[in-house]
Amino acid sequence: MPMPMAIAIGTEPLCSVVAATSFPAEVSEADLAGGLRGAPVELVKCETLDLEVPASAEIVLEGTVLPGERKLEGIFGEFTGYNAGAKHPRPVFHIQSVTHRMNPILTMCNPGKPWEENDTVFSVGVTATIWNELKARGIPFKSVYVMPPGTAVFVATKSQYAGYAHTVASAVWSSKGGVSKPYVIVVDEDVDVTDPEDVLWCLTTRLHPKRGIHVQEGSVGNPLSPFLSREEKRDGIASRVLFDATFPYHWPAEERPTVIDFEHGWPPEVRQKVLSRWKEYGI
Repeated sequence: MPMPMAIAIGTEPLCSVVAATSFPAEVSEADLAGGLRGAPVELVKCETLDLEVPASAEIVLEGTVLPGERKLEGIFGEFTGYNAGAKHPRPVFHIQSVTHRMNPILTMCNPGKPWEENDTVFSVGVTATIWNELKARGIPFKSVYVMPPGTAVFVATKSQYAGYAHTVASAVWSSKGGVSKPYVIVVDEDVDVTDPEDVLWCLTTRLHPKRGIHVQEGSVGNPLSPFLSREEKRDGIASRVLFDATFPYHWPAEERPTVIDFEHGWPPEVRQKVLSRWKEYGI
């Protein structure tokens, strides 16, 4: 049977954030968006379909998708900063009604390198999803972040036992949000996972080139990943890697390298004096 479909273009930003986030099928996205904005999302019924759309939408397209009908689509720019590849057969949307505001704004994003606004929205949603799943499984961690464009998951944690980073990576890869993420980077609690510079510093100073890199073959692959071969994209099979950039669990405290920087290398009174006179120094 034909599947009715309504496409709302130009909704308020929170609706777009929620739409890009993975939730269980029985959870209402409109309710979640309303919870985030602190007020219900007003919905209106479509003109020709028994469906509801956000009343704030700039443009609403109503129509149907027929089972089995496909036409070639593409090539498109993707969230990775590359073209997605060759044209592919995709479902056809038959439009039967168009409604819009006066002088509607056609919202869009411009995929490219480095990241566009869609990557940021996607990153926030997937980060929240993985955070919730790790919490639900009882995995101790301090923070988690999916860095745009959404291919790498950073997790800051304190090692609980030898090989604990494998437990963390396995939990990420078995979650809905992390199943197709090719890179999981586990760092110590003192690293700010939302700061790529801090993570890179950790990777280049704590990651052991031999013992810290663990490749898992035969995993699920995202066909949009630019590094995959044509055969891997076709079969949906790839490899993924855990970077364990934590100091070994068994190292005694006195043998662990200590961080030296402005915060850790000077007493509080000296730091305060420097900060209070910083403008005076003219640097």
